[in-house]
Amino acid sequence: MAKDTILVLGTGATLGGQFKVKIGGKCYAPPLDKNFFQTEAVKSIFKECEYPALFYYQRECGLEPTWANIDLVAKMCLSKIIDEEGVWESVKNSMAEKAKGDTSYKNKMKAEKSIWRVPSMAGWELLSLIHEVYKETVPPKEKSPLWQVVSKLIEEDLLKGVITFNYDTSLETLLRRHNQGFYYPCLPSQSGGLPLIKLHGSLNWQYFHFPYEESITVVDTLVKPEHSVYGYTQPEIVGPTFFKQEITIDYQQDYRAKYYKALWRFAWEQLREMQKLVFIGFSFPQTDFHAAALFRTAHLSGLGFRRVVLCHKSDDGGRLKDTVKKVFEQKARNGPEFNDYTCGLEILVKNLDELVKWLQCNSSVTEIS
Repeated sequence: MAKDTILVLGTGATLGGQFKVKIGGKCYAPPLDKNFFQTEAVKSIFKECEYPALFYYQRECGLEPTWANIDLVAKMCLSKIIDEEGVWESVKNSMAEKAKGDTSYKNKMKAEKSIWRVPSMAGWELLSLIHEVYKETVPPKEKSPLWQVVSKLIEEDLLKGVITFNYDTSLETLLRRHNQGFYYPCLPSQSGGLPLIKLHGSLNWQYFHFPYEESITVVDTLVKPEHSVYGYTQPEIVGPTFFKQEITIDYQQDYRAKYYKALWRFAWEQLREMQKLVFIGFSFPQTDFHAAALFRTAHLSGLGFRRVVLCHKSDDGGRLKDTVKKVFEQKARNGPEFNDYTCGLEILVKNLDELVKWLQCNSSVTEIS
């Protein structure tokens, strides 16, 4: 049987996979995007003295709306629609205090003009915060539910690849633990195996920017990138927002734009040849219309998805299922059948055999909820 299934992961997959994040020697549940700033993990390190610019802009509890707001303000400043010089005057003392103990921060701040310095540094600080939260993920001692799903799909020769919108490296940890090869498409110097398509980048990718030189490199450990007066290095991730400049930017020679366009194109071509999707912990956030467009256009222009599995912990009264159905809605032919696991990975794992049979055959089964 040809491999015809793509596994799609969101932040709920790390939580449902029973991973923990380790911060300051203490383990916490991985934060979800929707309540990111309210979680104990984030509150343990998100202090004004450490993240002064981000602290100024953070109004929502969710990661996505906060990131989208910062991106919007930065974009409007760069377009000279607004300026944030007044904001700079109000926060410059706290940012200068932060710079005293962080040379990288100081160098980056000096490179920015005052009209957009604060939103630019807020975005920089947000990358640092995400790095600090997810730099050490701790897998469960027993078999992770996430690995059980992945290994079953591999064993049944169904899995073609994994698309993930997560920045953390929890899945990589599981794949290495069980000697399952993988590679990151469109990045050089890698061996084969399962394509792991990280559409928003990864904390173990580092973007190097020096005069006349740019690259994205895979690193073994999630160390905090070093910077110099001649350039900088940062974790290579992009936000799930309306303004994914690295994907939508019009400058064709921009290094990051070219990379993400190639990566998203690779994902789109893979999806066009697939007929089955298994979503775990991904909720199609409103701030990320790029994701909805990716799946919808691949569905309409390719073979068309016949079966879609939704695995999530709760569905807010059916909102997620309605959202996903709209993404795959079409008039020319019947849309896919859905199998909905609303109690999370634990229930999915208990029904793996039934799930595999449903993916393999053409007749529908009773939905499990």
